[in-house]
Amino acid sequence: MFKVGSGPGVLFELYDPREHGVWELYPDASATNSNGMKVRRISDPVAEAVKAISAAEENAGVFDAHSVDDARSRVFAAIVRRRGQRNFREALLKAYSGACAVTGCTVPAILEAAHVHPYKGDHTNVVSNGLLLRADIHTLFDLGLIAIEPQTLVVRVSPELAGTEYADLDGRPLRSTVDASQRVSDSALEWQRSRCGW
Repeated sequence: MFKVGSGPGVLFELYDPREHGVWELYPDASATNSNGMKVRRISDPVAEAVKAISAAEENAGVFDAHSVDDARSRVFAAIVRRRGQRNFREALLKAYSGACAVTGCTVPAILEAAHVHPYKGDHTNVVSNGLLLRADIHTLFDLGLIAIEPQTLVVRVSPELAGTEYADLDGRPLRSTVDASQRVSDSALEWQRSRCGW
């Protein structure tokens, strides 16, 4: 099990190393528990994904026939996972009138239901914890390279994307939902923005 939060609102989820990372117990004299142990993360799925993308870019032009099927399977699995939550996606399509909340793109085949705070079970599949995003924008949002200012609902783009076509999105207002009650949660946006590191 993986513990999320603390106090009366604590939740326990099934542990998934692809989502939660890999952790280890280690002895530490400064630990405040009776065992003198602390916990630290030794792998971070998001950081590993960024490294994998960087490595793929460095190896561009090098073909490895043994990795072709595996890569295709991973991409297909990611698409299925994102589209698998049909009700959540349909609710976001209605809330944003079938258009990407950042770009305004209206091609349904490439619009995805993005969780602002990552999926942690059905209780996180609510419109106020989601944005309808074009697939590439969804990936950048998940990687913390795009964020939304909670108070102003203005798009912010990481300095890493300076000089790219995505830099033009900086300062763009987020599309409004059809119903104001469906507006994306400020606290969820603050959570996501706090993890961007820029």
